[in-house]
Amino acid sequence: MSQILTLSPLDTDLASVAPKVEYSTSTAVPTTSALAAQLGLLEEEFAFESDLEVTLPRKDLTATADLQRDGFWIRDANLVQAMRDRAAGHDSRLVALSFLESSHPVITRASSGIRSLADLKGKRLGIVTNWDKLLDLRSAQQLKIYTTALSTAGLTPRDVKFVSFERDETGDSPLRDRDVRTKAALEAGKDIAQRLERDEFDAVAVDSASDVAHHASIRILYDTLQHPDYLARAHPDTLLGVVVSGRLLRERRDVVIRALARLLQAADWARAHPKDAANELAQTFDIGADSLTGKYENLSEGLQINLGVEKILSLKAQKNFLLRHGLLGKDFDTDPWVDHGPLVEAHLLLAEWKSAGRRK
Repeated sequence: MSQILTLSPLDTDLASVAPKVEYSTSTAVPTTSALAAQLGLLEEEFAFESDLEVTLPRKDLTATADLQRDGFWIRDANLVQAMRDRAAGHDSRLVALSFLESSHPVITRASSGIRSLADLKGKRLGIVTNWDKLLDLRSAQQLKIYTTALSTAGLTPRDVKFVSFERDETGDSPLRDRDVRTKAALEAGKDIAQRLERDEFDAVAVDSASDVAHHASIRILYDTLQHPDYLARAHPDTLLGVVVSGRLLRERRDVVIRALARLLQAADWARAHPKDAANELAQTFDIGADSLTGKYENLSEGLQINLGVEKILSLKAQKNFLLRHGLLGKDFDTDPWVDHGPLVEAHLLLAEWKSAGRRK
């Protein structure tokens, strides 16, 4: 399946001069945009533009610069880089949020003597880095998981020691070749198991306990899904957002509203057809639907987009966490970054479509 969907103007003469909107969505986690694309909703909406070209590359972007910062773009992905860009003064607006519940366990060797989170006091926790970059998404995610897990036992990060280790995660992306991804997951599990056996650290947060359990006997001390607090369960790989360039919103607001209306359609369809939604996303990610639903709790609900109070509070909590741990260049006010208007207008547009009997 092609990784890039290009929706070009009908008139070929206009194609060479038509403004381009680059619409990117994460390869690391399922998004509402990925589902909307898989269902053909975005293609249907933008394929017949007379004055616009919309491209939908499924890739993870390291910076807004990859999106031509001053151009037209839409991005549906985790918010770490988007918040860094906003803190640096980049012109963008957050127009929708989703909350994708996922399992991230903290494990230890079964023979370690560590039987609960309280036993982690004074112990070493592994934190993965990609090559020489400590301050990346994975580090932020693990720090959040550890902070939340420790707090349930009355501990803080000061009560433990973090041990960094490098791991090349280029094979981890769900949209990579299935064989490459499967091999990478097994190798990653084996690597963690060996590090635990070599006593490099006492416990570690992982994406999949089963991948490690193939190679060693382990004990699960904590899983993010166990925590009752919505805000505590939020971490950089859970809270996703649709962020658009300020220029696009000012000059072609209709594009943002129409795109959001299509995402609302996809989310509504997912809620009504949760199994089918998992199957569609499984095709996009080239994995089994059971693997997808096993990783993400209530996937169809995780695809719902809104700017509700809980999600806004999660956004603020995540920003403050990144700032507190030095993962954000400087502080910024999230209130003016969030623009509620486009999503409200998208709901109204979708209601018009339904009244007119428009199927999609």
